[in-house]
Amino acid sequence: MKKSSAVVVLDKDGRVQWAKDGALTQEEVQQVMDLLHKLINK
Repeated sequence: MKKSSAVVVLDKDGRVQWAKDGALTQEEVQQVMDLLHKLINK
């Protein structure tokens, strides 16, 4: 079975703020973490 992933970040209103199909690079992981912190602290 082939593994796959999709990451979607939504804001509190359910709007897509970031999305990617497939594996994340280390840089993308950092971008998503930074975005999550910003969205959580709004």
